[in-house]
Amino acid sequence: MANAMQDAATNFEKYMRGEPLNEELQALRDGRLNEFTPMPGTGTGPEATIQLGPDNVNRPLDKWEREALKELRQGPGWGGLQRIMQKAIRTHEESAILLSQEDPLGKQSEIAQEWAYVKIFKRVHMEVNLLVEAEIEELGHVEKQG
Repeated sequence: MANAMQDAATNFEKYMRGEPLNEELQALRDGRLNEFTPMPGTGTGPEATIQLGPDNVNRPLDKWEREALKELRQGPGWGGLQRIMQKAIRTHEESAILLSQEDPLGKQSEIAQEWAYVKIFKRVHMEVNLLVEAEIEELGHVEKQG
């Protein structure tokens, strides 16, 4: 037990000094690590380097980006994303209701603002879903033409 605590303390001290904790990390730091194995489910092609920014926003999605959206839409993560968005909507609805119950005349602007957030979140949720579906549909059109 004492050795484990001493090793942890030594490793922490190395970490604080910026020293690598093992040979592999030292090789990585020194640029000597030749092997790179991506995590399962991650790519090494163009999809691994999605560039966001003002110059890239207006370009149409590539085929691989549409395929990734289709995969996302069909995968288990999509349901989780939908639940997160619905939870955000519900949170703002509950906030608006609570504000209305406390002092509806004294908090008119806060209540109106909270209901505006509800409407905004619902709109964003709807538009994201529609945009994803449109991109997936476009993938189908491109595949039929090609």
